[in-house]
Amino acid sequence: MSDYRDLPLHIARRAAERKRESERLRVRWRTPLRALAWLSGVAAVAVLTVLAQPLWQPYVGGRQAEGQRLQNDARPLAARPPEQVPPAATPPPRATTDTADATEPAPLRALSAPAQAPPAREAPPVEPSAIAADNDATDAPKAAATESARAAGETEALRSRADEDLRRGRLQQAADGYRAVLQRSSNDTAAEEGLAKIVAAHAVRAQRLAADFDFDAAEQELAMARNLDPDAVAVREAVDDLARARAARARLPSSVDAARQTRVRSLLDEASNALARGDLMDPPGESAFDKIAAARALAPDAAEVRIAAYRLERARQAQGDRPATPR
Repeated sequence: MSDYRDLPLHIARRAAERKRESERLRVRWRTPLRALAWLSGVAAVAVLTVLAQPLWQPYVGGRQAEGQRLQNDARPLAARPPEQVPPAATPPPRATTDTADATEPAPLRALSAPAQAPPAREAPPVEPSAIAADNDATDAPKAAATESARAAGETEALRSRADEDLRRGRLQQAADGYRAVLQRSSNDTAAEEGLAKIVAAHAVRAQRLAADFDFDAAEQELAMARNLDPDAVAVREAVDDLARARAARARLPSSVDAARQTRVRSLLDEASNALARGDLMDPPGESAFDKIAAARALAPDAAEVRIAAYRLERARQAQGDRPATPR
């Protein structure tokens, strides 16, 4: 009795196993069957293309010939090769009738003769001037494009040289280059920006010279900046700095008695020579630092001494040394 009770379970298990086996077989053969179907489709398309070629090849050839003919017809006679120029129309030969009677009166022969078409008018010859005008009209756009490209190349070369002069600090050459670019192209933004940078560089130089109380050189730099753009913000700031430097120079005391004045000037001259040699701190006793310190000990409030100390400090900052002030 137990075998009969387990029979449905046994049948269900066998059915599940057969279903799993069928699913494995279907998955295994799915990819090859798809590849085979794709190859069959490609082969069918290739066979149909080969079989249909005799049908569409004359149509394609006819369309190409028709397109070539239309293109040739659109060209003027002067631009066509000699073999494509149609020959001039010639009048048809005069028709004669064998049945006409030589003895027939002239008026009757004229009435019985067939009507003749008037002779065709020959095409006028093409003038060489027309051919030249047609060629000029064809070559004019090419010549204009070539000239435009050449002018653009020359302008770019001028701009590049001006940029290089500006990077190297040759401000006058750079300004001349940018002006030449603007003469060729008044809307050149790069040239306008370059001139603005030159104006700012001249203004910065004027400010530095004014801080050194070198007012003549500062005025020269300021005049160059005004020549390029008198309304620039950097120019106005440089003018203000120059005025402040003049006022500060006027406020500095310069009362040193005659006995010490000669010694102070001698020490400051030696300090300037040491600065020129690059002897800022060494050797001891001969450096610019020591010479200015000795001059300050003689005239601590003299304007010349303060100016020399300021220049020494600027030189030390340029060399990257730690700021120091002679005492």
